[in-house]
Amino acid sequence: MVVGSVRASATTGTIATCSEAAVAAALNSGGSYRFGCSGTILVTQPLTIDGGAVSLDATGQHVTLTSGGSNPTPTSRIFVVSAGTLTLTALTLTGHVVGDQGADGAAGANGVNGTDQATGGTAGGAAKDATAGGAGVAGGAARGGAVLVEAAGSLLATRCAFVKDTVVGGAGGAGGAGGDGARGGDGGLGVAGDPSGAGGGTGGRGGAAGSGGAGANGGTGGSGGAAQGGAIYNLGHVRIVASTFSGDQARAGSGGHGGAGGSAATSPATGGAGGNGSDGADSADGGRGGNGGGLGAIGDPGGGGAGGGGGSATGGAIYSTGALSVRSSTFTTDAVVGGSGAAGGAGGSGNAAADDGGAGGNGGGSGPVDGSGGSAGNGASGGAGAIGGIGRNGGTGGSGQGGAIFATTATALGDRFISDSARAGSGAVGGNGGAGGLGGDGGAAGVPGSGVAANGSIGIEGRGGAGGGGGAGGRGGSSGSAIGGAIHVGRGGLWVGEPTYASDTVTGGSFANGGNGGAGGKGGSGATGIAATGATGARGASGKKATVQSPNVFAILIHNVVITTSSLPAARYAIAYRATFAATDGKKPYHWSIASGALPPGLALNAITGVVAGKPVRRGTWTFIVMVRDARVPATTDSNQFHITVT
Repeated sequence: MVVGSVRASATTGTIATCSEAAVAAALNSGGSYRFGCSGTILVTQPLTIDGGAVSLDATGQHVTLTSGGSNPTPTSRIFVVSAGTLTLTALTLTGHVVGDQGADGAAGANGVNGTDQATGGTAGGAAKDATAGGAGVAGGAARGGAVLVEAAGSLLATRCAFVKDTVVGGAGGAGGAGGDGARGGDGGLGVAGDPSGAGGGTGGRGGAAGSGGAGANGGTGGSGGAAQGGAIYNLGHVRIVASTFSGDQARAGSGGHGGAGGSAATSPATGGAGGNGSDGADSADGGRGGNGGGLGAIGDPGGGGAGGGGGSATGGAIYSTGALSVRSSTFTTDAVVGGSGAAGGAGGSGNAAADDGGAGGNGGGSGPVDGSGGSAGNGASGGAGAIGGIGRNGGTGGSGQGGAIFATTATALGDRFISDSARAGSGAVGGNGGAGGLGGDGGAAGVPGSGVAANGSIGIEGRGGAGGGGGAGGRGGSSGSAIGGAIHVGRGGLWVGEPTYASDTVTGGSFANGGNGGAGGKGGSGATGIAATGATGARGASGKKATVQSPNVFAILIHNVVITTSSLPAARYAIAYRATFAATDGKKPYHWSIASGALPPGLALNAITGVVAGKPVRRGTWTFIVMVRDARVPATTDSNQFHITVT
C-alpha cells in the first residue's frame, strides 16, 4: 500500500512487520508507533505528514527506510512534512532525489535560397534568413533526499542515522543549433544591345546578385539544476539530537552545451553577366558590352549559444532556511559538488557566402565597311567574405557551499564535523570562433568586339573580394566558488556553537580557456591577383578563479538565544498548573510562542514571561513546539518540542 497523505490521531501501536504496507497502515491510523521488527523497507512513494503528530521509534531494532536503491527516481524521497510534527527515533534513512533533465532546445530552420533570374538584367531574389536555435531548458532542482520539511512542518530526529542520502540536480538541456544561411539568387543576364540603329547598341548591365540570408544564432544551453540538502531540506523547524550523517551528498547538475551558430551559405550567388553589344551597320562602330552585375548584401553566419552554467550545490547533509538546531551529532564525509559549466557554442562558418562579380558583356563588331569594334564590358568586383560567427562564452561552474550544513539561522552544540567537503564546479571552454568566409571572385571582362578600323577596348576584370576575418572565440567559463567545507551560513544568517572539526576541505573548480579565434577566409581572385586573406579571430579570454575559503565554517558568529528547559512536568485534571520555560544567551526581552501543536485545553502561554499556567479541562497528552525569539535585529530564535500529559 502506498501512502499519499498521513494525518495523525491519538492511536498508538506496534509495527510488527517491516514492510511498506505495515508502515503505511500505521501512519494512516496516526499516533506513536514502535517497531517490533528489524529489516529494510523500500518506500516507493513519499509519505506525507499533513497535520498532527506522528512518531516512529525503532529503539532496540535495526530498521532502515530507503527510497530507490541503485535506481533513484525524481520523486523518491522518504518523508514530506507539509504540516504537523514528525518524530523519528533510532531509524536509518537512505533517500534519493533526482531532478528532471532539461529538454534540449530545438534546432533552428535553415534559410531559403533566393530565386535565380535568367535574363532581363533583373536582380536575384533575396534569401530568407534562418531561424535561431531554441534555448535548452534548465535542469530540475533536487531537494531533501530523505526528508523535506515545509514551512508549517516540524521534524525531530533522535539517534537516527542518515546514510548516503543523495540529491542530484538535473542536467541542463543543450541549446539548439542555429539554422544555416541561404544564398541569394543569381542576377539575370543583361539585355543585349538594340541592333535596330545604324550604330551597335550597348549591352545592358547584368542583374545584381540577390542578398544572402544570414545564419542564425545557436541557442543558449540550460543551466544545471540546483541540489539542496542531501538528507534534509528544511523550510520549517528541524531539531537533530545525537544523530549521525555519513556520506550524504548534494550534487548539482551540469549545464547544457550552447548550440552552434548557423553557417553562412555554402555557395555564392553570382551577378548577372552584362549584355553583349550589338554589331554596327555599314561603317558604324560596334556596341559596347554591358558591365557585369554587382553584389547583393552578404548573409553573415550566426554566433554560437552560450554554454549553460553548472547548478549550485548547498548543504551536503542539511539545507535549512527555517529554524535548525543540531546537538551532539556527527557529520562524516558529507559533501556538496557544484555542477560543471558547459562549453559555449561555436560560431558559424562564413563559408563562400560572398557574391562573385558578374562578367562583362562582349563588345559588338563594327560594320562591314568601316568602324571600330565595341569595347568589352567590365567585370564586377567580388564581394568581401563574411566574418566568422562569434564563439560564445563557456558556462561558469556552480558553487559548492556547506559540505555538511547550509543554513540561515542555526544552533549547533557539541557536534563533530569530520572530512566533510565543499567542491565547486569547473568552468567550461568558450566556443571557437567561426572561420571567415571566402572572398568572392571578380567577374571576367568581356571580349572586345573586332572592327575594320580597330578592335574594341579591352574590359577590366573585377577585383577579388577580401577574405572575411575569423570570428572571435568565446570567453572561458569561470570556476565556481567553494565556501564552508563543513558549514556555510547564508548571507545575513546567524550561527552559534562550538563544534569540533577534522580534515574538512574546500576545493575550487578549475577555470577554462577561451575559445580559439576562427581562421581568416581566403581572398577571391580578380584583376590584381588573389585578394588578402582575412585576419584570424581573437582568442577568447580565460575564465576567472572564484572564491575558495573557510574549510570549516563560514558564518557570522554570535550567541543565539537557546532554550534551556528540557521537559515539562505532568498536569492533573482541574488542578492549577504552572511551569516556566527558560532560555539563555541572545538579547532580552524574549518573546515566547507555540510554533506548532497546541497546549492542553485550559492552559495558556504568557508570551513575555514564558510561563504556562491554568487548569486543564481534558485528560490526555498534548505535543507541541515552543519557540523563543530574542530582541536582536534581525532576531535569533530557538525551538524545541515538548509534551504535557494530563492525568
